[in-house]
Amino acid sequence: MVRRSTAPLFAALLTVACGREPTIDTGAAPEGRLLLERAGRHTVRLVDAPARAAACLQDTSVVAVVLTGRATAAVAARTLWPLDSTTTFSVQNALGAPGTAAVAVRELHDTIATAVVAVRGTVWLKPGDRLSGRIDAVAEDAAGTELRLSGRLSGIAVRRECGPASP
Repeated sequence: MVRRSTAPLFAALLTVACGREPTIDTGAAPEGRLLLERAGRHTVRLVDAPARAAACLQDTSVVAVVLTGRATAAVAARTLWPLDSTTTFSVQNALGAPGTAAVAVRELHDTIATAVVAVRGTVWLKPGDRLSGRIDAVAEDAAGTELRLSGRLSGIAVRRECGPASP
């Protein structure tokens, strides 16, 4: 489903994930990348850029965010961080119970386009202290046409916030 929002996409997802207004670390360059494409007959790369990530221990979530001049994108998962084993998450249009994930992207042109928010699919995350995994999700536009989103998270450093350093 395509959703209109006046707030920046990353702020909305981080607020949903962490339950508070996010802080954005603009200091050191981000490590790792987030790639997100619109798959189909003609694959369109929506974003492929360095990403930042944060784990929120208070509500058990991890969120990766990309901000470029062309697009913003975010992937969030409800889980304890770091993962001990490869974990599969069910994509929904918002984070829910543990084991759920949310995926969204918004292209930026002369004006801000509507956000594409996935309504179903799967996110697979690998174990370790860096965020890595795959994304396979489906969004629907206003006319009900399905848009397939695929991508990957690669070695993104995760900053701990929203609580103590250990559970």
